[in-house]
Amino acid sequence: MRDAGGAVLGMRHLGGAELPRDGWTQFALPVIELARGRKYAIEVEQVAGGKAAYEFPVNGDGLLLRTGLDMHRERDRSLILQWYRDAADAIADIREETGDRDARAVRLLDRAERALAGHRPREAYELAIKADTLRFPVLYQVHAGRRGGFEPFPLDADADVDADVDLTAHDAGHGLEFQVYGYGSGRVDFTVRGLGTRPEVTVDGRPVPTRPRPSGATFCVELTGGDGGQRGDGHTVRIRN
Repeated sequence: MRDAGGAVLGMRHLGGAELPRDGWTQFALPVIELARGRKYAIEVEQVAGGKAAYEFPVNGDGLLLRTGLDMHRERDRSLILQWYRDAADAIADIREETGDRDARAVRLLDRAERALAGHRPREAYELAIKADTLRFPVLYQVHAGRRGGFEPFPLDADADVDADVDLTAHDAGHGLEFQVYGYGSGRVDFTVRGLGTRPEVTVDGRPVPTRPRPSGATFCVELTGGDGGQRGDGHTVRIRN
């Protein structure tokens, strides 16, 4: 296939198995973006010597052609293009909203960009969405009577009251900050790992005692819920090594 200027836009070699003894032969060219209103030429030539393997039907000096789209291929192409657009848009939007302290999210976005450049749009999109979930604040829920972890952050909780925990900062090996809100009166025992067995912990600016554990340290936060089982006022917890 050539454009009006003679430039080759696409080429297709037909193997012997693709050519019928008579009647129409059907073949596809690689997907090419054609401009509306412009003229294109399709040429057929016998590249090897000898008798032609197939006589293409003609009408005067022109080939008899029926042209159309392979709809299955076009749907696949459209889906792949949508994956690329979705991944690129997600990376750009999340990158714009990601701060310098969101180190985990930044690293995931870097991986997403490499995946997109490597023609893996679905992987790129999944990495971008994961990065979005790890942008601060990262929100968790704690349920009464059930011990829960806050992966990938080094914090666990064991509560006798439902609570929300909003992680707001994490400096690996140095510190962790979060807000905790209760849905009733009770306590939450937190265990922090990777900051030594006696880190400095403050709740609303006041130091609280810690208990050493083999994997880190444990401390307690007392909570008060709002009226009618609503979420109460939050407490700011800061942990430093």
